[in-house]
Order: sequence, then structure tokens, then C-alpha cells
Amino acid sequence: MAVPAYVGKTLGDWNKANYLEDKRQRQYAEYQKMSMRIEQARLWREDVKDVVSLTEKKMDAYLLTNTLFATATVMLWTEGRLETGTPHWIVWIYVISLAAAFVFLLTSVFFAMHASISAQAFMVKILTQFARLPIPTTRDVDQGRTYMQAFEGQRPTHVFRMPFLGNRGVGSRLVREQETPNRPLAPSLQRARAGGEQPSSSTSAPESDPAAERPQGYPAGHRPIPTRLPWDERDAPLTADPWLKEERRKTYELDGEHHVSVARLRHVLLIREAQKYYQAFDAYARVLMALGVNQFLFALA
Repeated sequence: MAVPAYVGKTLGDWNKANYLEDKRQRQYAEYQKMSMRIEQARLWREDVKDVVSLTEKKMDAYLLTNTLFATATVMLWTEGRLETGTPHWIVWIYVISLAAAFVFLLTSVFFAMHASISAQAFMVKILTQFARLPIPTTRDVDQGRTYMQAFEGQRPTHVFRMPFLGNRGVGSRLVREQETPNRPLAPSLQRARAGGEQPSSSTSAPESDPAAERPQGYPAGHRPIPTRLPWDERDAPLTADPWLKEERRKTYELDGEHHVSVARLRHVLLIREAQKYYQAFDAYARVLMALGVNQFLFALA
């Protein structure tokens, strides 16, 4: 009796220490994921600000240039009088050129101001409604905790598991099936959950529906990239998870399928959708500034 008792105590202590170590690593991994999600979202918010700042800086340059040339136009119109005896047709060309330059420059100022204000407004909308920082809630923080009482509720085959032998791969397989909770588990996995059987290695995880996993906030007509990476976590080899505590919940910030092409990320698509409402004003401001400067130089000539 002494030998079985000693073996049972040794296995129990081994699995208890293993459980405590898994508990510590699980908590660290959960909190690390939270930090990584926040950092990723912060980078995306910086992308939005960088793209919008390009328009703002261009509009500031346009406003400065238009203001200087408009001021010079008014000065020529009031103080820049032609010499006595100048033919009337030259005077009319001079006056009309200055008037056209002033109108073009003033209209360019209006378009530049509208483009800058619209870009800032859409940036605020994207940052406040779509590209928010994923700050963890109290529930998210509590999910990283594991109580020692949960160890007492484990199956005997888990509490007294032989190292490098029993129940290898059951937990990992169940974790993968949990990624699609709306679909039933495979029969072999149901038997494994009920009686601790080893699941069949031929059972494959169901493919996920890209349309069902589409994150909120995508513009109309755009879909996330459904292409899988060359290496996918669903293709990873099975690893031991005897406690059935691990959860691989897909998050948009850390989902590699959405990072294949930066141009297809949600915040980039939202920026491109917003640019449709102020890019025309940016272009017209540039064209009108060129026409105004052209008319100003024509008057000086």
C-alpha cells in the first residue's frame, strides 16, 4: 500500500505544481494579449492621424500662399496704378487679370478651409467611433484569474496524470473547436469530453466563415481578406492542455488574417472612404491656386 500511496502523492504534487505554473503563465499571457491589443490599436490611431495630417499640412500651405497672393493682388489693384497714357485695352487686361486672380485665390481659400475642416471632422469620427482603444473590462481581467479550487474539480485522470503520457491533445483540440461556438463539436470530441477518450487524429477543425467573422465598422462593399496565412494556428500540432482552461478567442487586433495587406485593414478602408468627401476640395483648391497665381503673374507681365 505504501508504494501506490507514494506514487499517487508524487503524481498529485507534480500535477499541482504543473497547474500552478500553467496558472501563472496563463495569467501573464492574457494580460500580455491585452497590452498587445492596446498597442496595436494605438498604432492604427496614429495611422489615421498621420494620413489626415497630410491634408491638413497641405491646406495650411495653400492658405498661406493664397493669402499672400491675394494681399498682393489687392495692393496692385489699389496702389499699382499704370502710367498715364497707357492704352485702354492694356488697362482692361490688367484689371481683369487682377480681378480673376483675386476670385480664384479667394475660392481656393474657401475650398482649402473646407477640406481641412472636413478631414479633421472625419478623423474625429473615426477615432471616437471605430478606432477606439480596446481597454479591458473588469470581466476581461477576471478571466485571466484561475482559482485553486478549480484544481479540486479536475478529473482524477488529470490530477494523477502521468508525465509525458496521458490525455495528450484533448484540451488543445477542444480549444480549436471553441473558436466556432455556433457549430457542434465533432462526435469524437464529444466522446472525449464526456469520457476522457482520445479524439481521432483525422478529425479536422471546421473552417470558419469569413462573412460571420467580419468585424464591425467596415465600409459598405468592403470585406476582410479571407485568405489564410501560410502558417495558421489551426494547423499547429496538438499540445497538452489537461486543465481545459485555455481559450483561443479571436481578436481583430491580433488576428493575422487581417494583416496580410495593410491596405485592407479596417481603419485604412475607413480613411479611404472618408477621403471621398474632401479629396475633391483638396484638388480644386490646388487647381484654383495655380490659376490665381497664373492670373497674378499675367497682370504683372
